[in-house]
Formats: sequence, structure tokens, C-alpha cells
Amino acid sequence: MTDSIAACRLHVLLAKNADIGIVFRRGPAAWWHILKWDLTNFTFENGAWLKGTLYPTRSAVSHDGKVIAYFAMHGGWGTYFALSKPPWLKALCAWKTSGENFNPGPNVVIELSKSSPQDPNLVLNKYSEFGSCLYSITYPDSQEILLSDAVWTDFDRKGRLVVASAAGELRICEIHDSSLKTLFSNNLNSLKPTPVQAPEWAKKW
Repeated sequence: MTDSIAACRLHVLLAKNADIGIVFRRGPAAWWHILKWDLTNFTFENGAWLKGTLYPTRSAVSHDGKVIAYFAMHGGWGTYFALSKPPWLKALCAWKTSGENFNPGPNVVIELSKSSPQDPNLVLNKYSEFGSCLYSITYPDSQEILLSDAVWTDFDRKGRLVVASAAGELRICEIHDSSLKTLFSNNLNSLKPTPVQAPEWAKKW
């Protein structure tokens, strides 16, 4: 990748009761790609490509990772809400929506903190300001570690830190003595749009 090529944008939905992440990847331009990420074997299953708009922060994955609920804007449907089987976007059912978005303004600062499911002393912090987010991790009475390149991050159910970077990279990290150890990383910038039809199993409940 050269400096003139923009990195893809990434967001991940983590299943609560399964080692599965649903990756929303944007790029190039209006193209979106969905991948199903096996967080145990560190493998990816490529799925749908959509030329339109997805709203990953308004979407969700079921606790077992088998269904996603997503907001999208595409074609004659306008804005709609749908259920599908990841990593595909074939709507099993769908509802048109008004498409209205909440916009709190450019100067809002939000501070959120979330403890690791395996270590309540380890806290993930999120700060939102001027349309961007900053993430850090802290232990009690220790120095804050800034995750300077993260555009999204969260703990998986094993307490590992899952990170999507501004450079288009996904990482899984363990945290030991206030330091990060990368267990897995994969850069998704090289993917090119290759839209195909959803398989038969993804077209029915």
C-alpha cells in the first residue's frame, strides 16, 4: 500500500457467548465488506460486498454470533433495518426506516470505561471528542497506556483486547504487567471488491 491510498475503515461486533467477531470493512470509496472472524483459530470467512452505506455502530450481533441486525442504505430501499446470517447481508427480513441519525454536535466529549471480563482491575477507556475517538487501558495505580492507532477496540469474552487500527489492521492482544503482547495481526487493506451471491444456507432461517 502506498501513502496515496487510503486505508480501509474497520469496525467489529463481538458475540457475547461465542469466539466470533463480525468485521465491517469499508473501502474503496462506498464499498463495504463483511467478514466472519474466528477468534479462536484466527481465521476469516469472507462474505458480502455492498456498494452503499452500512451503519456498524447501529448494528448488533446475536450472542451466539449466528445472526446480525444491521442498518443500511442501498438502492431503491433507502434506509432499512435487516436481519441476516453473517458474513452475508441477504435479508431474512427487513424493515424500512426514516434514516434519521442522532448528531450530538462536533464538540461533545464522552468518557466511557469498561472492565475486562477476566480482570476487573483492567479498564478500557474511550474518549470521544470533535468527531474522533481515543482509547486507553489502565490498571489501578499504574500509568495509562494510550492505544494511539485504535479506531475501535473492546475486550473479547476471554479478556483479550481486540483492536482495529487506523491503518486497516486487526489485532488480538494479551495484557501483562501493563504491557501489550500481540497474539495475532492481519492487515485487510489488500482486499478488492468481488461481490458474489449469498450461498443457499444464508437465504433462509
